[in-house]
Amino acid sequence: MISRRWQRVAASRVAGAVAVAVLVTLSTAVAGSAQSSPAQSATCAGLAIPGWTAQEQWVWSQVCNQQSADLDQAGTFGPKPTPDDQASWSPQRRLRAGFLRSLILDEPFTSRLANRSIRIVGAWFDEPVDLAQAAIPQTLLLEKSRFDRALDLGGIRIPTLSFEGSVLAEELNLNSAAVSGPLILRHARVPGVNLISATVGGNVELDHLASDGRVAMGGTRVGGSVFLRDAKLRNFGLVAGQVTGSVESDGATIGVEHGGVVAADELLLKGIDLDGVRVGGAVLLRSTIFGEARLVGADVSGRVDFSRSTFNGPLHLEGGRYARSVFLVDGTFQQVLLAGAAIEGTLSVTGATVSELNLRNATVGKDLRLARDGKDPPLWAGNGVLDLRSTSVGAIDDADKAWPRTVRLAGFTYQQPRGSTTPAGQDLASRSLDWYRDWLGRGDGAGFAGQPHLALEEALRKAGRPLVADDIAMDRRGKEPPGWGLPWVVNFLYGWSIGYGYRPEWAVGWTILLLLAGSLVVRRKRESDFRASQKIWSPELFSIDHIVPLVKFSKVNADADWAVMSPFGRRAFYFLKASGYVLAAFLLAALAKVTV
Repeated sequence: MISRRWQRVAASRVAGAVAVAVLVTLSTAVAGSAQSSPAQSATCAGLAIPGWTAQEQWVWSQVCNQQSADLDQAGTFGPKPTPDDQASWSPQRRLRAGFLRSLILDEPFTSRLANRSIRIVGAWFDEPVDLAQAAIPQTLLLEKSRFDRALDLGGIRIPTLSFEGSVLAEELNLNSAAVSGPLILRHARVPGVNLISATVGGNVELDHLASDGRVAMGGTRVGGSVFLRDAKLRNFGLVAGQVTGSVESDGATIGVEHGGVVAADELLLKGIDLDGVRVGGAVLLRSTIFGEARLVGADVSGRVDFSRSTFNGPLHLEGGRYARSVFLVDGTFQQVLLAGAAIEGTLSVTGATVSELNLRNATVGKDLRLARDGKDPPLWAGNGVLDLRSTSVGAIDDADKAWPRTVRLAGFTYQQPRGSTTPAGQDLASRSLDWYRDWLGRGDGAGFAGQPHLALEEALRKAGRPLVADDIAMDRRGKEPPGWGLPWVVNFLYGWSIGYGYRPEWAVGWTILLLLAGSLVVRRKRESDFRASQKIWSPELFSIDHIVPLVKFSKVNADADWAVMSPFGRRAFYFLKASGYVLAAFLLAALAKVTV
């Protein structure tokens, strides 16, 4: 049995250990909560202005103690309001504009909050808030709040600014603002945002933003990316802006509401305007519904992707420089205007629905992709038009049914007839002569152009199809306007005799016909006296000697006196002899590769 003395010693040691543990725990807790110690709380309370409302004093206490002033979580300022239901906002959530200015701009509050974050959630501002030209060293987060009057932050200088989830009754003015970090308007609702000529060092986050006015960022410089994902906007403009990162709008609706085009407005483009923008990353406007979109003269270092997007108006990409590829895959487009654009990668319209694709004077460094792996060609709506006049592409990635009803090909050039995904034997250089004739004839009555034929001829010869190339060349020569008079006659005869030099073997057939005709003339009864007097025993040899140049089988035939022939016979032989010389001249020109 343990003595009482040892029991007391053991109990003392256990009590000591417990005391040490408690002291350690308390010291750790004190150290961890040094920022919100009673002394500090008392200091924060001592700085409060007596005229502040209870909610303003509470907000100050939270902010001063480096905590979020979340009126939704406090539980003492009325129930959490519904953003669209003004009646659900309790008067206990009202914060005055003067109170906010004091926190940000007045001493001793500014010193106390230097280099800290001010986060206020669920507040109600029913007075105009004017912080224009203010230099604010703190991060300012006014989230899930309500602003009934104007919010003027023009020219403000601040590290980070957020209105996430807030509802504004008037346009947010951030004209010429300088935000060194991100600007956040996610899930906010605002009539408009004036961010013209501003500078944002981080991202501009507009995901789920709803605005029925303008979101204007003309001339703005963004050090990060611009996010418009799932936004509902009437007008978004970044004209002549600069974005170091990307511009993304996946799932957004811009310029369209309730499934239709926004009502007419003479001032606002119903869509997105990125004219003259410079983007260091990509422009990813995928799965977005647009009224119309403009990227005229844009300079984009990454890819431009409109995949699965729907346009109720034109898509303007004229004169832009796109250092990577442009994707219109599986989208729905009215007009896609790329005239004068320079695309260094691939232009893909596979699976898209398009009414008009205008690439006049454009360049595509890699593939013009009208199909992938020979499948998913675009659906050309209505009388689909593809304008390729003076367009240059690296290769044609297509299928035989990928082309619209109207194809303008004058000046169109391509380095390869087979793109990177076209299956072997299905490329442009592997189709039938009838297909080529149909393809080359799909113009819109603007007049004949021989250059598309020449480009196709060259491609076919490189692909080892010289006979089809010759047929295309003959078609070209037959359609080229030779003029009137003698040029027309020469061109006509040249084509019919030896296929403009591409079918010299035809000369054999024509020569046989001429000789047969000459033989029949000499064999006529009316020429019996002629044959007898000139001692012509073979009408066939006589025809050869007189119709085929430089060929003489018999001196008797050569010296025959045509005056003895009937008038018809003489005229017929003059014609046949002239035809023989013309045919020989054409044949020599063809063999010598001389163009007639």
